[in-house]
Amino acid sequence: MDNSTMIQKNKVIMDKVALELGHKELVILQMQSQIEDLIEENTRLKNEAETNNAK
Repeated sequence: MDNSTMIQKNKVIMDKVALELGHKELVILQMQSQIEDLIEENTRLKNEAETNNAK
């Protein structure tokens, strides 16, 4: 196998790795957003419960 073929194969592999990493990064960002939403909902419910308990 000559150098140019090896370089081309390496580029293809690196592109696949970059796509996979990009996808994982996107999934992580989506999970972070969902976690933030859950924290907000939890805070809202906690405040609501405290208000109801104070009555």
